[in-house]
Amino acid sequence: MTEDEIDAARDAIGKAASLLLEHAEGIGLLAMMARFWEEENKREFPDPAGTGIINLGAVLAYWPMVSAAAQFAGRFEAFKQAQQAVQHARGASPEFALTLREEVEKLVGLDGGPPPALSRVPASAGHAELGITPREVHAQAWRSHLAASAASVGVRA
Repeated sequence: MTEDEIDAARDAIGKAASLLLEHAEGIGLLAMMARFWEEENKREFPDPAGTGIINLGAVLAYWPMVSAAAQFAGRFEAFKQAQQAVQHARGASPEFALTLREEVEKLVGLDGGPPPALSRVPASAGHAELGITPREVHAQAWRSHLAASAASVGVRA
């Protein structure tokens, strides 16, 4: 494998994770459903595709796939946050990232739990001068929740 191929693979990983993180709320909610199904409800076979037809093979593959996607996205978010911490330690201007993290902590606390629905996020969440909106705080809260969940054994979303 050449260095260019390795760089292309790294780029593909980043793109895939970024795409998943754009849908962090939905992935987090699906991961919660997967966890419930895996721990509590294996006797029933829900229809994940919404087709009305239960395909046992598809169901048995779907929920672990959801868990894997949530874990992959969460671990990538944790990686990004670790990189930001190093940049902060080296003196980079972290004001936006630090303020966003503070706003997320105000919204969900320090435990990394799932945030409330966007409609329940206070209008005061965010920082207008830095361009941080309540929607961005909500989205980052979901990304941080995936990161916290992925840090545990398996995904606990």
